[in-house]
Amino acid sequence: TNQYVMAWQSKVGFLPWMVPNTGSAIKELGKKGTRNVMVIPIAFTSDHIETLFEIGIEYAEEAEEVGIQNFCFTEGMNGSEVFIRALADIVSNHLDKKKNHSPQYKRKCLTCIKPLCRTLNNPMY
Repeated sequence: TNQYVMAWQSKVGFLPWMVPNTGSAIKELGKKGTRNVMVIPIAFTSDHIETLFEIGIEYAEEAEEVGIQNFCFTEGMNGSEVFIRALADIVSNHLDKKKNHSPQYKRKCLTCIKPLCRTLNNPMY
């Protein structure tokens, strides 16, 4: 089984958003008996209200409510030179190899049933 789960947050407005949202993923993991969860906010490259409050406080409380005993999250990369070099290397490698994405991109989300999920509409290569 895949021990990693991709979840989304930051929904604004009434239109549908990507699924599962982080709160739903936490509830699902609690139902499955998961006791340890580390959230890595990969889309947030710097710490701000969503990482510090929403994940660090609100989601921590939700995790406790569903029986997750050890809930933590990593801080953002902020101004890390290593992170900036890594991003540049990834982009450069994709361009050099003429690849649209890494193999991990095709992994579907925890409860995904969408047939077109993870399909590129306008691939470069």
